[in-house]
Amino acid sequence: MQTPVSIDGTSYTDLADALNAWVDANNSEGLYRHWVADTENVNGGFPVFAPLYTLTYKVDGEIYMTSSLEAGAALSAIAEPTKEGYVFSGWSELPETMPDHDVVVTGTFYRYGDVNSDGFVDLSDAIMVTYYSLHEEPSNFKESVADMNSDGQIDLSDAIVIIYKSLGVLPSQSAKPQTASNDRLQLSGDEGSYGLSLENEGSYLGFQCDIELPAGAILASLSLDDSRAHSHTLLYNQLDAQSYRVVAYAANGAAFSGNIGELLTFTIDGRAEGEVSVRNIFFVDKGLEKRLFGDLSTIATGVQSAIADAPADGAPVYDLLGRRVNGKRPLSKGIYISKNKKTVR
Repeated sequence: MQTPVSIDGTSYTDLADALNAWVDANNSEGLYRHWVADTENVNGGFPVFAPLYTLTYKVDGEIYMTSSLEAGAALSAIAEPTKEGYVFSGWSELPETMPDHDVVVTGTFYRYGDVNSDGFVDLSDAIMVTYYSLHEEPSNFKESVADMNSDGQIDLSDAIVIIYKSLGVLPSQSAKPQTASNDRLQLSGDEGSYGLSLENEGSYLGFQCDIELPAGAILASLSLDDSRAHSHTLLYNQLDAQSYRVVAYAANGAAFSGNIGELLTFTIDGRAEGEVSVRNIFFVDKGLEKRLFGDLSTIATGVQSAIADAPADGAPVYDLLGRRVNGKRPLSKGIYISKNKKTVR
């Protein structure tokens, strides 16, 4: 016959019951906190030891935090770490409860601007962001680190910030785009030839815009004015049947020359009448601020004539620099002057 055992004033005639009661009273403290009552009778009713498993958090392959937990313990992710100049990937998948084995949760810091994940922020990243802004789809592009000015968009302004960062010059900037209130942008032209002119007080490093054409028209040519954009690169991509995304910037961070004059010229082909528009316009100034301009439009009167070679009647033909081009067969695509009228090849 077993001798009665008293636990916290309660008398037990069965030793196993007494030990289980003691475990219940002490299972959250000290040496015995991992002993639990044998509720499934796997140990003859006596308390059993509950093993602990390790939950490990790793950041960039290094241990960030560990904890020891029993199987079945509820799990929730810890707060994400922060690091200046980097964005955190988030924690990898975490089970709802601790399984009966160790668990490793991982996360990675990605450097802002390193959109190709090669470990550097340089011109290659700026070029990739530029192509992304043109609605191209560069492979292995990491969007989470591309919004350099934190304005919620990925566009040319971010590419220019990366260029300056790679040059080691990065002025402070505002995430909120500013309206270019003191500068004037003008779209002019007719009969298939158009120009975008800027009169500006400050200096601009690059710009982005969308050219929208009337139905039936196509973009025949697009160029920067050499007197204002001698070191700039011009890129464009067709977004849909009638619209084109255009970006211009300098890889060396140079600003457009001067404060007045034409920046961009373009020509269109096709028998089309309607509105030619330049929309979604912004420039990036030397403080890396995005400056917004209103949409512009003019009426296309339609391109009604074309030059295959020289006119049959022998009339002289000139290019836009005033050079006579008769006898060059065939003429390349472009705008020419014949009989005091602009014509498009």
